[in-house]
Amino acid sequence: MKVVLNASAMVPPMTGIGHYTRQLLAGLIAKPDCDLYAFHHLKIVRFSDEMLDFSDKRVLGDAGLTFRRTIRQVPGAYFLRSKMTDFLFKYQIQSHCHDAIYHEPNYILKPFDGACISTVHDLSWLHYPEYHPKERVHYMEREVPKTLERADHFITDSFYVKNEMVCFLGVSPERISVVPLGVSTEFFPRCESELAPVLRKYGLTYKTYLLAVATLEPRKNLQGLLDAFERLPAALRQHFPLVVVGGRGWSCASLEKRLDRLEQRGEVRQLGYVRRDELSLIYSGARGFAFPSHYEGFGLPPLEAMASGTPVLVSDNSAMAEVVGDVGIKVNGQDPEAITAGLLTLLEDDDFCEKNKTSGMLRAKNYTWERCVDQTFQVYQQVSRQ
Repeated sequence: MKVVLNASAMVPPMTGIGHYTRQLLAGLIAKPDCDLYAFHHLKIVRFSDEMLDFSDKRVLGDAGLTFRRTIRQVPGAYFLRSKMTDFLFKYQIQSHCHDAIYHEPNYILKPFDGACISTVHDLSWLHYPEYHPKERVHYMEREVPKTLERADHFITDSFYVKNEMVCFLGVSPERISVVPLGVSTEFFPRCESELAPVLRKYGLTYKTYLLAVATLEPRKNLQGLLDAFERLPAALRQHFPLVVVGGRGWSCASLEKRLDRLEQRGEVRQLGYVRRDELSLIYSGARGFAFPSHYEGFGLPPLEAMASGTPVLVSDNSAMAEVVGDVGIKVNGQDPEAITAGLLTLLEDDDFCEKNKTSGMLRAKNYTWERCVDQTFQVYQQVSRQ
């Protein structure tokens, strides 16, 4: 079976969709029945193991990131870039892979007359347009209806998003398969001595910090987390500073100023974008993990924390409750007092933390990338028979 996967999201610094794409490619290339191609660096090429041998060690510098953000804000830049990549994709796939199944791991299908599959990770652009750059929202509003019409099948990360597609977009449930994401094997509990070099590098102390991992953008509700964190007793905030890991997103100027002020007081540490090999260690060294996002189509960071043996707090909305299940603390993400109460439990209740360390690790074992790849390949086989 010939498969073409769009690997455009696999550029550093990688976000969740980039890691999802990379894991799919790594698993699919090992399947003997899969003749795998990728749209990579604006070319469709037969995929090889060597193409996986890049990592987020190759991140952009500050100048590169600033340039990328500036270009995104230029009127029409989003549209022009998509048109350019669409043209290159269409020309190459029709010339070399016209008989393939095309899988788009990032929502919007590119031009192709053959069998197409789209992964829809969430509908945040529809429910919370104010949390996204305006040009992205316009792009989604323009392109999603075309994808809904053209796709032979859809994949979602959770039943929550599948139900949303049925209710809000009118997609038949038979056209949607739920394929949960997985947790990389690099996320597991570590002893203090193993973590010492990385924690020392970032000025952290084992089990004496609260961790949040999220892009600095409005949907992640970091402002709400700070509202709750600042309600904690001053001594607790000093003993358990909030460590924020994540690259700069959009509409985050006021958030950055607030983080800077709290960092000057010794209550917050900003680490920015952190490589995956170091991030897995930082997860394991945390006392607790906080993720009171406004909306998620899955919620991979809490799952990574659970696999690392770190108890979690999440919002009780969207797909997070489905993923976390009966593990951890679920609160109303719009209620700072409820978040504060949950943080107090994470930071002061040793029995709770020990119990949830075990239960979280057990639940996380249900989510593997091997299973994700196998179920995705089953969707390919289903579509090929249609």
